[in-house]
Amino acid sequence: MRTFFFLFFIFALSSCKESFEPVDPSLFNAEIRGRTDIASPEELIKLFYGSGPGEGTRSFTVEAKETGAGVFEIMLVHEGLADDSVDSEKILMEARKENGKWTVLGIRRAWKCKPGRGRASWGTEACS
Repeated sequence: MRTFFFLFFIFALSSCKESFEPVDPSLFNAEIRGRTDIASPEELIKLFYGSGPGEGTRSFTVEAKETGAGVFEIMLVHEGLADDSVDSEKILMEARKENGKWTVLGIRRAWKCKPGRGRASWGTEACS
């Protein structure tokens, strides 16, 4: 019986974790290769996120921290999407700046569904 409760507890905790979908940074790296006009990590992630069709007003929360040797962890959260099922999107990016030029090392994304349309926490399951 104790084993059952232990397994249930582990399953419950793991189901609450955020899950992210990897995004290939190669196309974006090709787009920014050689550019020296991108001044900050915040500017870099906003350039990546761009402006998609039908996404309403572009209100972002962006946080960045340097982890050492010119490498930054950058997070962009866009809440209140003009979408019928997806409420918010989160982008996590790791990037390095050397000699005034950026290279993106990795990108991950997750989203939250609108109430009643699926997952209320960050994840990658489709919203209904």
